[in-house]
Amino acid sequence: MGPDGIHNAERPVASSLRFVGSDPDGTTDPLGEPITSAPRALSDRELAARLRTAVGALPVSKVAERVNMNSETVRRYLTGASKVPATAVARLAVEFQVNPAELLVAYPPETDAARNAESSVAVPLERLRGLRDRLAGMRETLAWLESELQSAARSVTELAEAKPAV
Repeated sequence: MGPDGIHNAERPVASSLRFVGSDPDGTTDPLGEPITSAPRALSDRELAARLRTAVGALPVSKVAERVNMNSETVRRYLTGASKVPATAVARLAVEFQVNPAELLVAYPPETDAARNAESSVAVPLERLRGLRDRLAGMRETLAWLESELQSAARSVTELAEAKPAV
């Protein structure tokens, strides 16, 4: 028990690592959840798995091309055969729009579950917004095509009426 009467197991752990959106004293994670145990660095195998998730089904050659790296090097990073340097994590995170902390840090299970639930909703929601915007553009194009078609039909009718009967 600490001097303030709180059991050490219940005491929030303040990490020296500060996350974007975390509170200043470091007692909550980026989702605002209390940190009851310290985040930990991922193992090489866990990092490789998260990198594979980040790049999705994209072939290794395309991933390598996008991050301007050798294909064999990228393959070794994604399979866990080689340690991934911070510069490679940064390049992959930027290119695939992933928070580097999400690639490198394992949060306590309760916050991982909340984070996974949030991201599983955020990605489809963003995709739906993109589809909505594309649909709006298609509607505008369709309206323009309809007006052009009506204009062309009027022109054909006018030409047919103006043509003298033989």
